[in-house]
Amino acid sequence: MFFSLNRREQTEEPVSEAMCVLYNPTDGRILHFHRVSVLPGARVPSREDVERLAIETARRHHDTAELRPLHVTRAEFHHQAGRQYRVDIRRRRIVEVREPQRRLSRERPIHAPQKTKQK
Repeated sequence: MFFSLNRREQTEEPVSEAMCVLYNPTDGRILHFHRVSVLPGARVPSREDVERLAIETARRHHDTAELRPLHVTRAEFHHQAGRQYRVDIRRRRIVEVREPQRRLSRERPIHAPQKTKQK
């Protein structure tokens, strides 16, 4: 039997943590991540249990047939709000997605001198 507690409700530090990320194998997009924290006295789930729980939970919102699991540690994936992540498919590691810098317009910057037409 597994249950989860809101981190704010926890009074003891976990003795074990496991995380399974479910991602799209074609582009590395992460669709779901599932973290299990085990408090003192509770049974530590196997990797298979964590993966099964991740898939069962993800099925509520996603088609999981094509998703691939990746087991990671907290050190490998310490999710921070406001940041985006994906799986580097070749290395099977989580990487932060950095938005490429984009120009807002194709026009010249305001400070650039304007060319004038000569008659």
